[in-house]
Amino acid sequence: MPLTKLKAMERAGGHLSTWDWIRFFLFDLLPHIPAFFASRPSVADARILEFIKVIRKEKKYEKIGAVGYCYGGSAAFRIGVTDHVQSIVIFHPGPFTVDFAKTIKAPAFWGCAQQDQFVSQKLIDETEAMYAARKGTDSFIDYAFKIYKGTLHGFAIRPDLTKPLVKEAYEAALVDAISWFNKTLVV
Repeated sequence: MPLTKLKAMERAGGHLSTWDWIRFFLFDLLPHIPAFFASRPSVADARILEFIKVIRKEKKYEKIGAVGYCYGGSAAFRIGVTDHVQSIVIFHPGPFTVDFAKTIKAPAFWGCAQQDQFVSQKLIDETEAMYAARKGTDSFIDYAFKIYKGTLHGFAIRPDLTKPLVKEAYEAALVDAISWFNKTLVV
């Protein structure tokens, strides 16, 4: 689906109208269902794991990190439950549960939008509390959460660069991802 088709709210605190949602489902989402089906999690995850296998073999990497945005953020945390990656960066993922987040094995950086129609602040708080409760235990993994002010779901992949806060968050997200990998993928 072309990024130009993805209508977004103009700013944190805004809302899509009922007509925007109807138009999105009827004219943007429905025509792309075959592509969504072809990229469903079971298929996408198999492709990702095959890619990791190839780069490990060809490049001889000792450690691999995965970064994902939106659907890719969901893929990153699904891959993070395996032993195939040693660190993950997740930006504005799709819906998940705290119970699923408990299964993540890799150190995880969570880059969250201030307002996200898929991931509530309550879910972010509960997930962060779950990680914090593991400190000092054998199940602890390194983690960090950051809420990017003035942002909405999608800010790190399809930002409105005319909005100063969004542009700042978009640029900071890249720096934060690099910093996280520099911290957690030391060889």
